[in-house]
Amino acid sequence: MQRNLVLKENSDRINQLEWFVEKICDDFYIYDQYYANILSALSLVCDLEESLSTTYQQTEMQILFNKDKNGLYFHIKLNEKFLDIAGLYEKATLLDGHEQDAPEIDENTAVMHIIMRLTDKLVVNQNEQSITLFFRVTGINEMLGLQRVQLLEKYYADMVCA
Repeated sequence: MQRNLVLKENSDRINQLEWFVEKICDDFYIYDQYYANILSALSLVCDLEESLSTTYQQTEMQILFNKDKNGLYFHIKLNEKFLDIAGLYEKATLLDGHEQDAPEIDENTAVMHIIMRLTDKLVVNQNEQSITLFFRVTGINEMLGLQRVQLLEKYYADMVCA
């Protein structure tokens, strides 16, 4: 199932983004924790992209959503801002696990580091000039499914004994 969202500069981006993520989470029964992580990560990418807008002409940002058996994927097309975002990703990757040793972290690198922490995986795709945020949501309904199976087994056992 694929969906997409185009966020234009100077528009009400956060409300559009909230609606987009909320609709996806409702459709796929994604719990609040994942909703918060997804919305926060995507909002931070938007903020990061906007902070880089001072050096570039205003453009739109395209978010493509896809779901498969492993989880949720949000592909974000970055175009001319890709190199800056990829550079921030490289800096943030070097920080991973060594945050205390790097006291002078610039704000954009810190934001990228937070995005990496909110996602299960972040992939930089140079060919498409995009980044992909991955959220592993498989198994989040596993406990609920097991409870339902136990209730059904109890129900059928009670019906046979009655």
